Amino acid sequence: MDAAFKFIQHNRGLVFDVDYPSKGINGTCEVNETTMYGAKIKSYENVCTNENSLLKAVGNQTIFVAIDCGGDFRFYSSGVFEGNCSVNDFNHVVTVVGYGTSDEGTNYYVLACEEFMGY
Repeated sequence: MDAAFKFIQHNRGLVFDVDYPSKGINGTCEVNETTMYGAKIKSYENVCTNENSLLKAVGNQTIFVAIDCGGDFRFYSSGVFEGNCSVNDFNHVVTVVGYGTSDEGTNYYVLACEEFMGY
């Protein structure tokens, strides 16, 4: 994630897909082709893997976390995920947009994910 954030800062932001659509091929970006940016990053920092630090950060700004989408999580469809989580194979980044407690008393984070569509 750090490399992606540095890239976004170095390139003055991310452009809108409608202004600079992906061609699905490797090549060189034409960075001067547009000046319309859909997202910019002024700064970023890593949050310690400490529950209190994460809760405080989620309440103040957008948080991205790396998770393992294999194992039980690959079959997740809805509700509060209660399967086994691995901390050894982080292979996906998701956005944490909130948190809460279920009716059963289980604490959870709300994640915003986009389905991966490979080329």
